[in-house]
Amino acid sequence: MFHVPNYSPNDLSFYANIPVPTSYMCMGSREDFFGGYDHAAQAGLVHIANHHISPGKKQWTWGNHDFGYAWDRNLTDADACGEFAPYIEIMSGVYTDNQPDFSFLQPGETKTWSQFWYPIQKIGAAQHANLNTALSLRVLDCGAKRGATPLSFGVSVTKELTRAKILLAVGGKKLFSTTRDLAPGKPFVKEIKLPRGVAETDLLLRVTDSSGNEIISYQPKPREKTKVPPPATEPPAPADFASADELFITGLHLEQYRHATRCPTLYWREALRRDPGDSRCNNAIGSWHLKRGEFTLAENYFRRAIERLTRRNANPADGEAYYNLGLCLRFQNRDDEAYAAFYKACWNQAWMAAGYHALAEIDCGRKNFATALEHLNRALCFDTDNLRARNLKVIVLRKLSREVQAKSLLRKTLALDPLDWWARHLRGEKMKCDSQTALDIAHDFARAGLFSEAIELLACIALQKSGALPLLHYTLGWLHERLE
Repeated sequence: MFHVPNYSPNDLSFYANIPVPTSYMCMGSREDFFGGYDHAAQAGLVHIANHHISPGKKQWTWGNHDFGYAWDRNLTDADACGEFAPYIEIMSGVYTDNQPDFSFLQPGETKTWSQFWYPIQKIGAAQHANLNTALSLRVLDCGAKRGATPLSFGVSVTKELTRAKILLAVGGKKLFSTTRDLAPGKPFVKEIKLPRGVAETDLLLRVTDSSGNEIISYQPKPREKTKVPPPATEPPAPADFASADELFITGLHLEQYRHATRCPTLYWREALRRDPGDSRCNNAIGSWHLKRGEFTLAENYFRRAIERLTRRNANPADGEAYYNLGLCLRFQNRDDEAYAAFYKACWNQAWMAAGYHALAEIDCGRKNFATALEHLNRALCFDTDNLRARNLKVIVLRKLSREVQAKSLLRKTLALDPLDWWARHLRGEKMKCDSQTALDIAHDFARAGLFSEAIELLACIALQKSGALPLLHYTLGWLHERLE
């Protein structure tokens, strides 16, 4: 039976209460599921993921008002009555409570996870779910007579369950039980009357398979009054911060979130005005200039950071500034100095994977393939999923005439990521990727001094029509210049 629950005017889980374009976050969830439900369509969806690494649970809407309706007409199809349904996005966030790019990655790092989406029908909004089953269990606040309260519950499954047992109990006493064949697209929905005095939190809904193994169970929990998270606030002006630590952290946030109106360097420069040797802010501004190709400026900041870090201890706890200095020196074609900087970065385990990989690229440019292999093996000890390091190792093994090992590693890499275009190219596949991916791979070749291989790759891509065609030709010209 179809029910639209009564809801309060401040219940933001209902679209009718959201008049403006807004994102709504579910903060502090301790469950591995969330989802959405359209009561009129009697259909919804469920997302399943480990909430410890996938805490982000988000709903986006254009809003239940004229502006939102205009976007509904742009983004949805009209139904048989000519009406456009609301446009709603249900989003998950992994390794972040918001957008997935608001997180940190080491060079070459891969973050992995599993998440699952599946549809539900007719049971109403899910109160509990796992990979196999979604449950609804709710007391209806309409139609109660003679002290009896109507209760609706439902079961929707993702795989066939023959002779599944559905049990509803209170305090160990059975209220309802049935044995049914369950299948995707064929939910079980039931309404019963609750005896007087039974609270929703007293109920237990349980589903078992034909052998008695539990598929899922759910008992509503009492509502907890928790502390409301503080609202987002505008950061003060740099001069108004009391500490350099706050200035660094604020700048880091603004850079990571690509703030539209606040520049992170204003905060880092204020910290450096107070303390010109501040290592974290020097490294941060150096990275900012490095990304803009301002290598001389970047180098100066990295060296100031290193000077402070090594003033009392020649072996600092963090090798990031050394690694960044190595990158900066490589862009200036000062590979001997870069080699030393990368090696120093490798004194810290956090930078061993990236540092040894960078050393191997310089080794390849020098044709020292045996040394490159040694460095790649060390890099892959600390980051086995680094696809660029794995692919470079395939090339190095081929240079050393160790084709059997190269073929085995390439096969394992493609099993790890069948979509990796560099590995597919090394297997001999025709390049059908987009131009930007081809440019990325060409620069992977070039950093290892493999200019001929990069030219061969781009020569085919450059013939394709692409908005990046001028840049492809520019890169080809640069590669030919380096080859000479």
